[in-house]
Amino acid sequence: MTLENMQEFIVLAEEHNYQIAADRLYTTQATLSRHIIALEEELGIQLLNRSTKKIELTEAGVTFLSYAHKAAQLQIAMQKELEKKHRQLRGTLTVGYNGRVSFYNFTDLLGRFMAQYPGLNIEVIENEPPQLLTALRDKELDVAIVLENPFTDISTGLKRIRIASDEMIAVLPQGHPLESRDSITLPMLKHEKFITSSIKKEPGSIFLEACRRAGFEPILAHTGIIGSAAFELVKNTRYVSLDWSATVKTYFKGGVSLVEVEPKVRTYVDVLYLPEGKKPGKKMLLKYFKSHEIVEGSE
Repeated sequence: MTLENMQEFIVLAEEHNYQIAADRLYTTQATLSRHIIALEEELGIQLLNRSTKKIELTEAGVTFLSYAHKAAQLQIAMQKELEKKHRQLRGTLTVGYNGRVSFYNFTDLLGRFMAQYPGLNIEVIENEPPQLLTALRDKELDVAIVLENPFTDISTGLKRIRIASDEMIAVLPQGHPLESRDSITLPMLKHEKFITSSIKKEPGSIFLEACRRAGFEPILAHTGIIGSAAFELVKNTRYVSLDWSATVKTYFKGGVSLVEVEPKVRTYVDVLYLPEGKKPGKKMLLKYFKSHEIVEGSE
């Protein structure tokens, strides 16, 4: 017998109808009926009078119902007490992140966690992914939150919780011959001049690799240009750019054309951590991020 079984019985007793009770419990009538019969068999006593159209409790069922209510109330009290204990967690957690994840509501997520557990001291450190991964493996960080390079697996030996995804998009000057297309392939841009951020680090290095994998070496007009400056340069020249759609949403103010890239080049925001360690605060932080995990292909 479980608390779930007793909760099912409580709902059935309230509704006097298997179908309505099953709908409330997000299960099927057949499953609910099977659970109630199993409960009766375990107790060795009949809880329901099945001789009438409307479900009625037997005398034993009425007695059992009162204890089921008490058990449910105890469960609620227990959960509240455990939540209270969790809110009283003390200690320090060190969270590393690379700046690009700020486009994916990372700060909002972490802020809500900090508000939920005010007793925890959260130290936040910004750095590039390679440095973050080194610090994580050296146990200088509890977790690292990074925008993953789609062409390089940096998470060997680490656990991952995926909390966001994004895809590459082409930024073209208005009047460009390709601007009216729903999507383009990267080889269509092989003769264009590109504006990008530094090609020695992400995301510029990712865009460079994407072009190379598409079969060409991109012509780089300007590097080290990011954000709204890149958009303005595309707007006022015949150059093109590649960016992540989340960045585009942040800086896009018109004056350029946005076209999807096919096949898609995707990146992900991952919470990375070492599997060992029993620090309570870290467990709660990982559980929190797990509740916001995305399923690949669901977006």
